[in-house]
Amino acid sequence: MVPADRNAPEQAADLRRHARERLPDYLVPSVFVAVPALPLTVNGKVDRAALPRPEDLDGTGAAPPATDTEHAIARFVCDLLEVTDVGRRVDLFDLGWHSLLMTRLAQRIQERFGVEVPLPELFLEPTIEHIAALVDAGTPGVATTAAITPVDRGRYVGQRAADGAVRLPTAITAVRPTP
Repeated sequence: MVPADRNAPEQAADLRRHARERLPDYLVPSVFVAVPALPLTVNGKVDRAALPRPEDLDGTGAAPPATDTEHAIARFVCDLLEVTDVGRRVDLFDLGWHSLLMTRLAQRIQERFGVEVPLPELFLEPTIEHIAALVDAGTPGVATTAAITPVDRGRYVGQRAADGAVRLPTAITAVRPTP
């Protein structure tokens, strides 16, 4: 974006809010970069190769992680986003985060801390601070999904022969219970 004045950070936040109100989430740019003017080719078109690289991906200006859990999660996020630093209160989706990275983060949290944090909880407030609080509040080794239980295969129609083949009956009649 080319700001009209030097108040670019506030304009970027306003522009992001404006875009979120009118566009689906996947169309809202993850990063806004302020430039003094758009570089043009000799034909008058925007020279994309001459545009500056987004440097705002590192979440600078935000508070650094405070606890050991926040530091560990910040390292996971930095590794997944391929950035050097991320603030504890920065919205991860503003940095280019997406749902696939969130599932990878959930897997790393499970491996490192032994805590299974439900994915919907991670999307409610996608910040290092909130995710660390969820991990600290979680109980190690407790799964949030139902356990898989074996099924009684004897209830199925068909008998297994000695050779392992399943023998189905020649006719199946439905028996309706009497009221």
